[in-house]
Amino acid sequence: MSIIERPGFAELSDRLGQYERKYGLSTVEFYRRFQEGAMGDDDDLMMWAGLYHLYLTSLPIRYLRSCLELQTNFVAK
Repeated sequence: MSIIERPGFAELSDRLGQYERKYGLSTVEFYRRFQEGAMGDDDDLMMWAGLYHLYLTSLPIRYLRSCLELQTNFVAK
């Protein structure tokens, strides 16, 4: 059984940017249209939506990490 690693924030941002350039839409606009059913269900678009979902769900994790880093740096000084 292989372990699939979740892409990091920088990789997610880069890949979302690639889709934005390819389709000429911001990810936010794409996702709004996708949720409305206006974009279809092409495999490429499904991947874009999935990457954006990962990006959105990683926001709280990044926020908590940054808070912990700030707290650690403050305590260390």
